This record gives sequence, structure tokens and C-alpha cells, in this order.
Amino acid sequence: MRHSFPGFIPVLDLEETLLKVDPRQFLLKLNDYLFAFITRREEAKIVQGKLNVDYSEPVDFIEIKIGNSSDILQLEFQLTYTDLLHTMPTKTRLTVIVNGEYSELINIMSTQTGLTVIVN
Repeated sequence: MRHSFPGFIPVLDLEETLLKVDPRQFLLKLNDYLFAFITRREEAKIVQGKLNVDYSEPVDFIEIKIGNSSDILQLEFQLTYTDLLHTMPTKTRLTVIVNGEYSELINIMSTQTGLTVIVN
């Protein structure tokens, strides 16, 4: 099957498992992957217009930096999406840098069943 979907969307796997069995489910699952990807990408672009933001091609990892190396205080936020069907991060991390000293302040891991916050 030839397609123009982003390479990180498992189109061939979905084709094998869903297309012949239930074409509607195949299309719905593709839609879910595309919706989640576009949502994450557009949110990253909005923030990128205001802050220093880097993100991976599938937008499964986003890093936001506030401040630069000459500032006394800098903040780094990292958002990780372990499931490409999700629009909310499954793990977040806040690092505070004061005078060049790194300190992981908050590490949050979220799951579908709950949210765990670890404060150091």
C-alpha cells in the first residue's frame, strides 16, 4: 500500500489488522492518529511563536525553554507522549536552573487512571 501519511503513523499495521475486517474502523483509527498529531503539532507551534520550543517530528516529545544561559533563572518543560493517539502528555518534567545549577523540581507522570506528582 502506498500512502502519504506521516511515517510514524502505523498505516501498514492498521491495514493488516483493520482494513479487510472493518474498513470503517481503519479510517476511524487513521483519523484518531491524525487528529492527535495535528493537535499536538498546532499547540507546539502556538507556544513556539512565544517561547523557545523544540519538538520531534511526530510531536511525541516537546521541550519548552524559558530564559537563556545568561539569565539567573531558567525553566525547562519537557512533555512526552508515549501513545501517539493521545493529545495530553503521559509524562511531564519541569527543570529549574538557577545560576547554571539544574534541579528537577516537578516530575509528573499521568496515566488514563490517574496523575502522580513527584516534587523533589
